[in-house]
Amino acid sequence: HLMFESLFAILYTQRAFIQMKGDTLKNTTELFAEYCDVVSVDDVTKMLKLSKVTVYKLLKSGKIRTVKVGKRYIIPKRCVSEFFESC
Repeated sequence: HLMFESLFAILYTQRAFIQMKGDTLKNTTELFAEYCDVVSVDDVTKMLKLSKVTVYKLLKSGKIRTVKVGKRYIIPKRCVSEFFESC
């Protein structure tokens, strides 16, 4: 649980930094506009600036909602947005 608390602090800081730079962060739809509606683990690492290991932990823990088909994760972009906004 300590890892997730640290992660939330990092993501909160990233959001604050984006806003401090003067970028208008109206919503995550704008922030993640370049990504498809369904994203890969690699996409999530880029979106949240996290390692693959951390993204997999978030997926396995249910912090980022997803559907697992076989060994593959199907990740709706809106679920990444919801996670990011909750931090």
